[in-house]
Amino acid sequence: MKNIALLLFGLLLITSCKKDKEEILFPFPIQDIDFSIPPTASVFQVHYFNLENVVTNHEGLFSSNNVDETSEFRIVPSESSLNVLVGNIDYDFIEQMSIRICDVGDISENCGVEIFWRQPVPLNVGNILDLIPSDIDVKRYLTQDKVNIQVKLELLRQNPPQFVETRLLLDFEVR
Repeated sequence: MKNIALLLFGLLLITSCKKDKEEILFPFPIQDIDFSIPPTASVFQVHYFNLENVVTNHEGLFSSNNVDETSEFRIVPSESSLNVLVGNIDYDFIEQMSIRICDVGDISENCGVEIFWRQPVPLNVGNILDLIPSDIDVKRYLTQDKVNIQVKLELLRQNPPQFVETRLLLDFEVR
């Protein structure tokens, strides 16, 4: 009888605890970014792809959503993926990777902050690789006119089979 009472009390505690979820004010998409991963990318090195001067369109997004940029809000990563543009290539040659957001002009290794990651990349993932968002506020970056995006291939299982024409999709949320 005591066990049932404890179980019911525990369930009551768990179900009564509601985590406050921030209201999403509006989605904050970034333009699609295309780049190539060369077949010479070696398993013995970390590879950085610096995608420079990516337009944020922050003024248009805030204006069209009637949100004042000086108000209190956060901009957080929500969804990202790599998509093969040409051919039937599987991204399983990648073991682990991350995406970073950096100030314009900063192309140093590991610049800025990590916004998306995947470790390990599943085997036979196919030609679309979904990434996991980091829990970080990137308001400081996305309220600028332009940013740099850095794709970091941290570990490869094998060399890419050929040039991999890739489209990077990045979506954020203003909360």
